[in-house]
Amino acid sequence: MEFVCNELSLYPLVNSSQEAEEIFKNTLKTFHVFQHKFGFNHIRFPVDFQNQMITSSQTYTEWIGKISNKILKDTLSFNTHPFWQKRKITISKTNTSETENLLFSVYNVCLDSDHESYEFIEWTNTSMVESIDSVEILRKYLNFTKYTVDFTEDFEKQLFEWKKEDFKTFKYTLILMKDVQLHPFTGGMGQTENLKNRGKEASKRITNRYPEGDRLSYFLEKNNVTFMACKGHYKFH
Repeated sequence: MEFVCNELSLYPLVNSSQEAEEIFKNTLKTFHVFQHKFGFNHIRFPVDFQNQMITSSQTYTEWIGKISNKILKDTLSFNTHPFWQKRKITISKTNTSETENLLFSVYNVCLDSDHESYEFIEWTNTSMVESIDSVEILRKYLNFTKYTVDFTEDFEKQLFEWKKEDFKTFKYTLILMKDVQLHPFTGGMGQTENLKNRGKEASKRITNRYPEGDRLSYFLEKNNVTFMACKGHYKFH
């Protein structure tokens, strides 16, 4: 996955190289947070970004050669104005061959704390789902903060079978998995059941398929959630 640099967010231009350096440091910090949590691998800049004005008197190429913090050379919206802190912005696409302009909304990241926003959680539930093809990406998608998370081999096999066989059920299963952090034993989604006499073992309903439906089965102990199965009725250790 990659970010697309919103070059418009460089405006208004800053007044000095020092201000520009602070803006790029914030952008780099933001990227590193999202790289660690969600697996973004790089930022896509415009092909002529080297000629982009960074201050009123310096292009990017001129500025980058003089900055004091060399780590910035390893390099989202830049935090130049409160407008760019919006988590969704509207883009206008103009095509001279079309009679109408196209308006559409995009998710926008400006600060390192944006990963906690409702809008970015919404993004993970829509855009990130299709990219989940390994347990590493699955962990990043779940983004558990209260518990650590593990998966049995059976669970992995069943989950990716859902992705291949029934993508709608696959997406719903992922949403139920996120709900485990909020409602592991009671309430929440999927008619949560804490099994009697089974300690920290519980499940959430995925489907109503005959005869008993499919349930998301898991157990929680010592602040670790282990997902056991997502096909069939119940399966625990």
